[in-house]
Amino acid sequence: MGDVSNVVFCNGAIARPTRFVHLLRVLRYRMHVAATTLERMVDYCQNTPEDPLTSSACVRQRIALIEKNLEFLKKAKTRSRQDAGVGRGFIVEARLSAP
Repeated sequence: MGDVSNVVFCNGAIARPTRFVHLLRVLRYRMHVAATTLERMVDYCQNTPEDPLTSSACVRQRIALIEKNLEFLKKAKTRSRQDAGVGRGFIVEARLSAP
């Protein structure tokens, strides 16, 4: 067994009426739970780029993604300052609990 890029092997999933999803993964003596919204999960599936299949191409892809995210955060911070003194925070919707 080994790691597989861009794949999550889950043992179960619970979809709540609130459109919140819990993904369960059990590996030996550990259980992990990830939680997100259905919309965010669909967005991830539709907008995550395909695995380029080589390490160097993966590195280039990650660097491009990091640069894009840094630019997004810079713009969000600028917009936040323009909002008449109202601060904005970022909420992480996906949580993973581990031992």
